[in-house]
Amino acid sequence: MQPNPESLPDSAPESAPAPGPAPRKRKINRSLPWWVALPVLLLVLAAFAGGLYYLYLPKNGVHAEDIDNDVRQAITIGSSTEDDARAWAVARGFPIIGDLADTGGNKNGVMAKMPNESWLKETEIVVLFRYDRSKKITTIAVFQARSSEAPP
Repeated sequence: MQPNPESLPDSAPESAPAPGPAPRKRKINRSLPWWVALPVLLLVLAAFAGGLYYLYLPKNGVHAEDIDNDVRQAITIGSSTEDDARAWAVARGFPIIGDLADTGGNKNGVMAKMPNESWLKETEIVVLFRYDRSKKITTIAVFQARSSEAPP
């Protein structure tokens, strides 16, 4: 008679696993692909550069180069007078207009200033008109300077 398979003890293994190293689990790559990381990095850098550019733009939108081009078209050296320079500055909305003098106290020019602040710097556009004894304009200088009201 053959033994009944149901009557065998449960402790007898049918097949034992083969001895040896345990199988390795496959490593999961959790890094970001380069084709995703590179555009994201470039986008972040472009946003940073654009933000800096925006912070340096003048709040009133006026640039010294534009004023320089405008004044050189409107005021002619040698034929325009002091009154033309003052009229030009008033027409362009320069709030500060004053006289320039030499070391002897003789008036020989007109100065016009306009605030030109941005979020990161306080500056002003300065236009200087120098004239001769006959009040004809001899020199025009336009530049951007640190605001006289800014702390040192």
